[in-house]
Amino acid sequence: MLVRRWLLVMLLAIGAMLPANASAADGIDCVYLNLSAEAKREIARIGIENGDVFPWLLPALDSCTARQRWSADARNMASTIVRSRLQLARLRVTAPVNSATLLRVDDAVLRGVPSERLAAWTAGGINDADTVMLANLLRGAGVPEDQIGWFGRYVGMIAVIETYQRRFAAA
Repeated sequence: MLVRRWLLVMLLAIGAMLPANASAADGIDCVYLNLSAEAKREIARIGIENGDVFPWLLPALDSCTARQRWSADARNMASTIVRSRLQLARLRVTAPVNSATLLRVDDAVLRGVPSERLAAWTAGGINDADTVMLANLLRGAGVPEDQIGWFGRYVGMIAVIETYQRRFAAA
């Protein structure tokens, strides 16, 4: 229940940081601004782990695709970015470490892993050398040794978001 409420609060907070209306939003922000109140409630109710939020994102994606003339590829990238951001938010709520450690992890990954490596992880997984490098980054960010394994999915979401945001911006 706490996680669902947090997701709704997160969606509302994102909306509060965006332009006042959907037509003023560029890029991915358009999707958040075009989510109906019902969609926001349902996304929070469903939760990322318990069901697919795509049907609730679809009207906003369609609206933004038409308004901003996105290609099919751009629309698919936008969908991936939004769903991955929601998943990352859920992972942050359930993380086995405090928020300060999460911020250090975010910073360590975004500063310490070249974008080409993030893209490679998104495309085909992570090799042994990258696993060692990532474990060292996580240790440096203060992640306890017994929690490093949990961060595979978390870092994976960061890799997907960063990779697809770059591709979306270039589309």
